[in-house]
Amino acid sequence: MICIKRQLIKSLTILVILSMVFSMLPVQAASQFSDIEGKFAKDEEAANSFKDSSSIPAWSKGFVGGVLAENIMVGYPDGSYKPLHNITRAEAVVTLKNALETDELSKTSKASKATKSSKASKPSKPKKPKKPTKSTKPSKPQGTTNEVNVDVPEVEQPLPAVDNGGNANDSTLKNIDATNPFIHILDGFDQIWSMNQPNWRDGTALTEPGANDEIANYGDGPTVYFDGYKNDKTKVVADKKTFVNVEIKDAETWAANMKYVEDVTKNRTDEEALAAYYDDQRDKIYSMMDAYGPLANTYVDIVDPVTSVVRSTGDMNKVLEEMTVEDQSQGMGEWQESELSDAMDLVSLIRFRNPSSSNPSKYFFSSPRPYRMNSNGEVKEVVDENGLPVWETIGSGENVVEDLPSGGKKETGEKHFQQYETNVEVIPALDYVRRKAEDGRGKDGAFPSGHTSASYLSTFGFAYATPERYAEFLTRAAQMGENRIVSGMHSPLDVIGARIQSTAMTAFAFNIEENREVLDKAYENAGEVFGELAESKEMSLYEYAHTVTEDYTFESAYDKEKWEDHEANKAFYREKLTYGLPQTGTKGLDPVVPKGAEVLLETRQPYLTDKQRREVIYTTEIESGYPVIDESNGWGRIDLVTATDGYGEFLHNVTVDMDASKGRFNAHDWWRNDINGSGMLTKQGTGTLTLTGDNSYKGGTLLEEGTLEATSTTAFGEGDLYLENGTALVKVDGPLHLNGNFTIEAGNLNISMDDDNSQLNVDELLYIDGGDLNLDFSNYEIEGAQDMTLMTANKVKGKFDNVTAYGYNVTVTYEDNSVIAHIEAK
Repeated sequence: MICIKRQLIKSLTILVILSMVFSMLPVQAASQFSDIEGKFAKDEEAANSFKDSSSIPAWSKGFVGGVLAENIMVGYPDGSYKPLHNITRAEAVVTLKNALETDELSKTSKASKATKSSKASKPSKPKKPKKPTKSTKPSKPQGTTNEVNVDVPEVEQPLPAVDNGGNANDSTLKNIDATNPFIHILDGFDQIWSMNQPNWRDGTALTEPGANDEIANYGDGPTVYFDGYKNDKTKVVADKKTFVNVEIKDAETWAANMKYVEDVTKNRTDEEALAAYYDDQRDKIYSMMDAYGPLANTYVDIVDPVTSVVRSTGDMNKVLEEMTVEDQSQGMGEWQESELSDAMDLVSLIRFRNPSSSNPSKYFFSSPRPYRMNSNGEVKEVVDENGLPVWETIGSGENVVEDLPSGGKKETGEKHFQQYETNVEVIPALDYVRRKAEDGRGKDGAFPSGHTSASYLSTFGFAYATPERYAEFLTRAAQMGENRIVSGMHSPLDVIGARIQSTAMTAFAFNIEENREVLDKAYENAGEVFGELAESKEMSLYEYAHTVTEDYTFESAYDKEKWEDHEANKAFYREKLTYGLPQTGTKGLDPVVPKGAEVLLETRQPYLTDKQRREVIYTTEIESGYPVIDESNGWGRIDLVTATDGYGEFLHNVTVDMDASKGRFNAHDWWRNDINGSGMLTKQGTGTLTLTGDNSYKGGTLLEEGTLEATSTTAFGEGDLYLENGTALVKVDGPLHLNGNFTIEAGNLNISMDDDNSQLNVDELLYIDGGDLNLDFSNYEIEGAQDMTLMTANKVKGKFDNVTAYGYNVTVTYEDNSVIAHIEAK
């Protein structure tokens, strides 16, 4: 026992002297002390009691917990351990005192126990010493042997939509789900609410005469076929046949759908009402252009879009006795002869020359508008004592239609409206805009929303040509959908259906070979026009497209900052994919990527292959089980805004090859998703890829060429990092954490320095086989001289070829488990 005490005093004396001479971290002191003594059991659970335990490197947690359990190093009064704070001389002396007291208590306790214990008791087995980390050079990460299947799903006619979308242009084939793929992918709606008219669903109405002794014209709506007229005030409501078989098949979803509308319309602000009013009355392309953000004013200067619809918040609570219809592409202005003519030609293609009408679906399903329903989703029209409808009148005088200065029409005069039992509050300024009573309910289908569909169709063209604003354009379209609900005109299901349909319609147009030239010219045109402007500001196009410098110079429903929070856009868009409706379907189904969907990310991730874009869509889709969505052949589960942020999971090994000379996202892209999975990432090519997420993929990371940037502490996941060549760039708020080995074979490790006590923590081996270390102090200025711990590891092996820091002299010391730099200003 005397020998043990002497060894204890000797080891602690060495520890105190080391702490007085060199900078030492508590985790290093704990591990060295525990290694010397050998008699303290490692205790990771004890280490986790510190409030900053997440900052304690994994390799040292057992040591830290061991000396805590023995009351030798107990942390600070505030409950922290400060693992990256250099230990002071005073703290080292306290540690010595605690250890001596602990040793005395230990001897006394053991002597007492020995007296009381049975002589027959077995001696405890000696604990195995910790297996040392090998100091041999690690091999390159191997990742996983798994493969992911993103093959095109097997389907039956009229799918796939990208092959058969042309049916929507045929006057007969467009009418029913059996022949129109854009109706077919929405047919899950019939499992929620159904008109229950078999002749209408299967197309028999196209060959067999109805109540008017004529075959159906689906464009007139179903009431002409089943009742013989659109609407008639002299007819008893209960005698009408069109909707007599209506069935609410999924009452939970239907009621939740209505509750959302009721809540939103009751609680909207006047500002929200005004934005919704603008989205209702203005040209949809005009509404979408504010998603250009900092590029919007340039777009306006070049194209000269116009609107005649200007109101105030005070107008929203008035019943305005007029309806304006700006339906002549006012948002495209004089585009044909403009600098952006090629980019706008794509918008025109998708919005007008491609199958783009939601009307066939509206007439096929003929579902009611929310303002026609009660809280249960039932339609109960107000009638008098004779069962005749009671119509409301708004406006007076003869019907007058006049031209608007911007194009389009303004309508005034007396107008009649059906009345219903409902808790939905339409914006008063839009009361006059509702479908007139004479047209009837059958001419006023709600599912899917036409305005929402038009907005998505408009933004997809913009987003393809200017992918630097891709997420913002898609978010703006989702806001249009929300505004249709805010207005009281539509419900969540209507909006969901519109997004699904317009996405498939766009993919159909993008996959037509004859349209390839239009697509290529649009991308090139927008890149040249906006890129030249960015270059004049000494910025990349992406930087310029996200640098707000001036207010909008045009009439807009929103201000210049509305779409500039990427994470907020991402959360909003994902929420509106389902609107939180009940998951009444099957949960946990595998993702489905429909044929041709990958083209939607073609310019946003141009450095990926088609198969890789399908993988991105696959790993970022929403869960199954939501109404309408599961029956959409995958179109409803696609989250394109999340997909713009790259993979959500490495299900197999992923290799990214970026050619910076091609510019735009080939030169630099950001993967912002939290990436998990068993696969690895290999970075090739001259471009820069930035990882920002809280990543946990386990297969490791291999950098072969170009730049791989980390801006989060867990950017490189939970595997090894291997720098074969290129530049690993660390710009992290807090120390970068690597769970495995870090091997530097060649290339550059660039660290943006801050006041963290360590810039990089490696749980296993830090193997330095050369390469250059560059320290960037542009955000952290040092006056005079300072010692800084650059890296910690379970084991450090090797040295850098060169270490530099602009404006400073650097001397590096390589310790057994740390790399320490002496920094001195020049």
